[in-house]
Amino acid sequence: MHLILEFAKELIFDVIKTDSANAEVDLRHLRESLPAKFRRNPQTFFSANGSNTNCGIIFCPHVGGKKGVLHVSDMMGHGNFYGGSKPKQWNDKSNSEWIQYKNRIQDDFKNNNIQELVATKSFGMGIDKDNVRYTIHYGLPSSVEAYYQEAGRAGRNNEPQSAKCFIIYNDDNWDEAQEIIAEYDHAKAMKRLNAIKWGSRGNLIDQMWFLLNTYSDREQEKEDAFNLWKNKIWPEVQGMVDAATTLNEVEITFGRNRGQQEKALFRLVALGLVEDYSINWHSRRFLARVRHVKPDQIKDGLHRFLSNYKFKEYADEGTANVPLENAESAAWYAIGQMVDFVYDEIAAKRKQALNTMASLCRGFKSDQQFREAILAYLQESEFSETLKTWINKPFHQIGMESVTELLARVTTLDEAKRLVGTSRRMLDEDPSNIALRYISVCARLRNPAEDDSSVIQEARLLFQQLQHSQDLLDVEDIVFFVLRETVLYRQHLEEQLLEAALRAVGSAQLVKRYRDERHQWPASQKVHRAMLALLIADALKRIRPLIPGEID
Repeated sequence: MHLILEFAKELIFDVIKTDSANAEVDLRHLRESLPAKFRRNPQTFFSANGSNTNCGIIFCPHVGGKKGVLHVSDMMGHGNFYGGSKPKQWNDKSNSEWIQYKNRIQDDFKNNNIQELVATKSFGMGIDKDNVRYTIHYGLPSSVEAYYQEAGRAGRNNEPQSAKCFIIYNDDNWDEAQEIIAEYDHAKAMKRLNAIKWGSRGNLIDQMWFLLNTYSDREQEKEDAFNLWKNKIWPEVQGMVDAATTLNEVEITFGRNRGQQEKALFRLVALGLVEDYSINWHSRRFLARVRHVKPDQIKDGLHRFLSNYKFKEYADEGTANVPLENAESAAWYAIGQMVDFVYDEIAAKRKQALNTMASLCRGFKSDQQFREAILAYLQESEFSETLKTWINKPFHQIGMESVTELLARVTTLDEAKRLVGTSRRMLDEDPSNIALRYISVCARLRNPAEDDSSVIQEARLLFQQLQHSQDLLDVEDIVFFVLRETVLYRQHLEEQLLEAALRAVGSAQLVKRYRDERHQWPASQKVHRAMLALLIADALKRIRPLIPGEID
């Protein structure tokens, strides 16, 4: 308990749950209530008063739009905003004017010339003001770590409970968001997301829209990067002396899709196919510095890239089949491997981090409960050392026995809470890890602080991952262990989790084993019918070879 109170002792956390129709109203009401919350005079609370100014930061997810810094700062009545990129509304102004404005507004806030600033997450690194009394996140922070850093801009006076940190959280479309997150195909996920009307999207859907636009089409990204290298870079370097110190410069004119071109260049730099590049805005060109590369050097570049994220064994396996006949084949293979990795691993991490933060907001009950959840996520626990060794390992290398042994160590409620937090953090690092997801489901089942929706959400993600796993022999055992844990700790959820398992990995064998172990049919007619359908389908499959002709 003492550790919990000491953690971020200057801050009081609060999550205000809202919906699409009322988010702006709730933000205005929250701001209007700040003087009362701090027991200060409402006539002077929002005034600049030197070092005694009640400074505050409102964090927004975007620069433009209704949830952007421009709109919100106008809504707050002061127009003080800060963003990483120049707003579209500033198209009539130069980049230098935008930089001058940002520097001025930042200095004004640091020097207490303005009381409140509306900013994106790009603001605040290195800002150390001891009179920031509050932060408001108007929308979902990108991760638990990001939220803690951004909220930590407040309360730097070392006085307990002197600052307040709010999140205005819109939970609309939660179930749809979970289905979109679980969808492996980004194009299909975006199609589902676009079917949800703009004006009714919750915070998680909003963030997923930007994420999926960043990672929209892996095959197109592969083609863009390879075609840029093949058509612009390779013709300039293939005749060069292949010495490591020999560099050439290639000018690439901006096309209509400058963003796509720059992303392709970025991918080529990551593989070592381009040394680096700069941008000449006046002539609207990229200037790429390039050198001749051999197939084995391309293979080494892919190995270095993978080694930045995974163990050496993974990088070895990922580069084992790079074709070394010629540079063109090696480049195509390396680009394909890298882009697939970005989509399957890096984008998945960002999705998982967003989902973790949304789950914490959704489950908010009190300052102490939220504080406990953040602390359990951030701190090392007695389970950290073991779970770290599981990261980036397939399930067969970890094994059912290791999972069972770790769960046997959980004998108290506090241990279950710490295991939930640790497994959350590890999954943010390796979201496709079935053993970590399995542990996370069981830990949430054992922790009463996690509500039922949190358990159901995590179990569905586990079953969907089992559905997409290849050559995993333990699927049935994992499902039944989860169901046994459910019967022990939350029996009222048994049929819901059974239905989720049947949808994802249902089979006649699963149905028969359930009947043998539970000695009953489920009460739910929906689940009952699903189990019968699987048995009938299995029976038809078995008798089909014995009967001439087709069976419809």
